[in-house]
Parts: sequence; structure tokens; C-alpha cells
Amino acid sequence: MNKRQFCFLQVSDRLLNPDDKSNPADNYFKAIWPNMAGEGYYRPEHYWEIPTWIAELSHCLKDKDHELMLYHIDEICPDDCGARSPHYPVLPEADIYFASVMDCNKEILARIVHNNPDKQFFFGGYIGHKGFCEIFYPLGNVLWCNNTQDACEYLDLDYQYGTDYRLFKGMKCIPRLTLSNGCTNHCKFCTVPDEITQVPYPSIGQQTEAMECLDFELVYINDKTFGQCHNYIELKYIYNTIKAFNPKFRGFTVQTTCAQVERQEIDFHVLQIVNVELGIESYNNEILRKYNKPQNTRSIDRAIDVLKRWNVNIIPNIIIGLPGETLNTYVNTWEWLEENKQDFLMLNVTNFVPYAGSDASDIVKTQPGDFNQTVCERSYHTRQEAMAVGVFTNLLFDLGIEIIEATKARSSGVYDEPMCTKMPRYCNKWPCPGNEESKLEPDENGFMCCIKCGGSYGKK
Repeated sequence: MNKRQFCFLQVSDRLLNPDDKSNPADNYFKAIWPNMAGEGYYRPEHYWEIPTWIAELSHCLKDKDHELMLYHIDEICPDDCGARSPHYPVLPEADIYFASVMDCNKEILARIVHNNPDKQFFFGGYIGHKGFCEIFYPLGNVLWCNNTQDACEYLDLDYQYGTDYRLFKGMKCIPRLTLSNGCTNHCKFCTVPDEITQVPYPSIGQQTEAMECLDFELVYINDKTFGQCHNYIELKYIYNTIKAFNPKFRGFTVQTTCAQVERQEIDFHVLQIVNVELGIESYNNEILRKYNKPQNTRSIDRAIDVLKRWNVNIIPNIIIGLPGETLNTYVNTWEWLEENKQDFLMLNVTNFVPYAGSDASDIVKTQPGDFNQTVCERSYHTRQEAMAVGVFTNLLFDLGIEIIEATKARSSGVYDEPMCTKMPRYCNKWPCPGNEESKLEPDENGFMCCIKCGGSYGKK
């Protein structure tokens, strides 16, 4: 086999989302990382997290006869670029170029393909085959792949699920670990398949070992609703494996539902789960029913109480812009968040996108701009809905800033009231009470951390 060169193209977030001080969402999302570093939250330079598709496809291309490279597109020549070549950026030489196409980057990638008619591109992504054909089909030098298996079939390679992070070696990040795919809740705004498929144990082990070259303190469990697939009990063993090669590892972040938490089947401490992202979306029963969320306001409150008893960090997931929300329903959600803000580590906020394939895509008639996740405005909003979204957005992100600043204060050992006068020598958090071997040591940022459980006690 002749040696082949494969290049992964990734459009940088710096190009997609330049600083916009007038946008409260932009201000909030960019404030997360400096405020949350004490909790193990790190983001790479060009994206929020390592693109999973690159790690998975790299695993399939892991061969001595393949040369892999990663190229970040952080600048592109505009129509009036003057003296600079209109073909800028100049791509590195490769046999095939891969990219994941989304609504926010499709125009940039179309220009890249158009400027390089002699090069071969393989694209997949959220825009789907129909969206791909509308933009890329006339260009002729790009193939559509529904998934990683498709790419492997085109390249005459055996598909194996796994991850390879060598292109990201040493990167500060929060890697993902997939235990299962699918979700049985069938929420109307979701496109995830409603059948649970368990990832084989050897593949879970391979994903875990692949993380060794990364710099991280948290691992995000990629299951859509944690706890639906019963192999989650393996986390206690996976934790020990990771801790052996990464002593500063704190534990896992999971995403789940109130119904799953209410069952109280999950022992968060034994599984070393430190953060729980809880799918709240809206604190209104009529909205929850409309979108088939498996909960109501009473079950939300009960789930919060359960998580507080477990002493894990709570991160509510909230959606802006669901059709049917009004100023009154948004106020209900905001008042609930305000009342419980002291119990939250941060807020996860997303803009509703009516993706093709979800039941919610039939609720509204959309325009191309309605699929941009980074803006709140939607063409189908009535005047009253647009006003309500604007009010809620400002209130929500102001509250989000307040919460993450409070989290930073706790992480840094700075409190509104003096909670302790002397830095302890040993960890007094679960699972380390009374264990004198659990000594505190400074990490690279100067935070005193338990060498066993990763608990942070701030700076001396």
C-alpha cells in the first residue's frame, strides 16, 4: 500500500464566533473558562472541546502507512482581500481532506472546496445529505459520508469504533467517553436514535487508554441520558484506570434526566461522578409536556433534592427559544433558577434549533438562518416571542455570570464569609474522610488538591 496523507480540516471558533461584547451569550460562554478553571474546565484554543469525529476517524486510520495531520482554519480571504491570494488559506498537501459541516461553517468550507478544485474532500456533518447537495454537489470534488463507517468504506478500510488523540497530544481539555448510544426518552427537539446500543467493553477500554496523551481533570460521559444503559457501573473501574496514569483526575461529568435521578439507582460517589448536567430545559409543565420531556416541575425539584443529598455539582440545562414559550413561562424558569442558584455550579444554555429529523422540525417553518446555534433570533418568532426571548436571554446570562463567578470564588478559596481560617493538610471530602494518606498537594495552577480524589481546596 502506498503511503497516504489525510488532513482533518477544523474551522476555528475564533473565525466562527469573533468577540461580540454586545451579545450576552458570547460574553457568558467566553467567561466560563477563566471562571471554571478551578473546577477542571479547560477549553482548547480553536474549539470548545476536541472534535470527537476526528478522534474516531483517526482510530480507523491508525496505520504506519497513513500520515495524519490537523489543520485549523482560523482565517479566510474575503472577497476584497486585496494583495493576499484569493485562495487563502493554502492547505497543506494531502491525498484526502476531511471536515464536519454545520450550518455555521458550511459557507467557509464551500469556499475552501471551490478554491481547491484539484483536491479531494470527504465531508459529513449535521447539515445532512440534502443540505450537502444544495451547497457542495455542483463543486464535484467532494463526497458525502453519513458517518465514519461510510468514510471507511470509501477508503477500503475496516471500521473499528475507538478514539485516537495523537493529533491533540498534550492539549488541555475535557475528553469524552462513550458507554452507549441512543436514548429512549424521545424528546421532540432531539434527533438521537431511540434505541440504546451498548458500546462493547473492549472499545470502552480503548477509549480510556487513548486519553493518556491528553491533559485533563474531568471526563465527560457522552451518553445522552446517563443511566439508561446499565454498563454505567463500569465507571468505578474506569476511574481507577484513569487515575493510575493521571493523578490529577477528579472524576466524571454526566448528562441525565430528572426521572433517571429520581429512581435513585445511581450511586454517584462509588462511580466517582462529580458533575451532573440535568435536562431541565424549562420550568413549565405545559412546555415540558409539549416537548415530551419525562418530568414535571415537582419531579425537577425532587431530582435537585436527590443530587444535593449526594453532594454532587448540579448544572441545569436550559433551552432558549422553544416555540410556545412566553414571557410568563420564561419568568417561571428564571425565578426557579434564581431561587436555587446557590446550588448550581454553572448553567448550560442552548438556543433551540429545529433540526431535520426531530419531531420539533414540523412545528415551525424555518429559514436558513434559523439553524445557527450562536444566535437567539429566529424567523418564525412572533413579535411577542422575539421580545420575550430578548428579555429572558439578558436575565439568564446575567444570572449565569453571577453563578460562575460564585463558583470561581469557592474554587479559589475566596468566600463572602470566612468558612475556614487555615488550609487543611488532608482531604476532608468523600471518599477520603479520616484517610491520612489523602494529603493535599499544589497543582500546576497553585490550587491545593487531594492527591486521591482530586478535591480542590483553593489556594494557600
